[in-house]
Amino acid sequence: MIRFSAFLVAVAIGLLVAGVVTSRLLLVYIAIGVSGVALLVLGIGALVKRRELFGEPAKAEPEPARPEPTQQQRLAAQSQMEDFTRHIQRKKEKELRDLQFVGGDGSTSAQPVTVGQKVGRNDPCPCGSGKKYKKCHGAG
Repeated sequence: MIRFSAFLVAVAIGLLVAGVVTSRLLLVYIAIGVSGVALLVLGIGALVKRRELFGEPAKAEPEPARPEPTQQQRLAAQSQMEDFTRHIQRKKEKELRDLQFVGGDGSTSAQPVTVGQKVGRNDPCPCGSGKKYKKCHGAG
């Protein structure tokens, strides 16, 4: 069976090359079909050989039952889980404290923004650079 499958693969490759060289799409389609048949024959051959070599596969043995945990083991596992949960909670609270904004407690009232005198484009820049506003902070 394996030799026949190899023969079919060789035929498929020959048909594929001929189809590509002659630009005939039908030959390419036939090559694809023949290669599919070759794979099918190879699979059937492997299945037959497997049965010849190994016989029928043995049925899987059931897994032995686990012993029930003792009360002490249950309490230990529960304690570990509670410790883990507390650790996660503490971590979360610390991260929230770190993320709080400074002065975000709401004790100060909002103050209106005061608008100063408007700077003209040709006036000196208020940053103190000595340049005109249009060339310094007014550019853009």
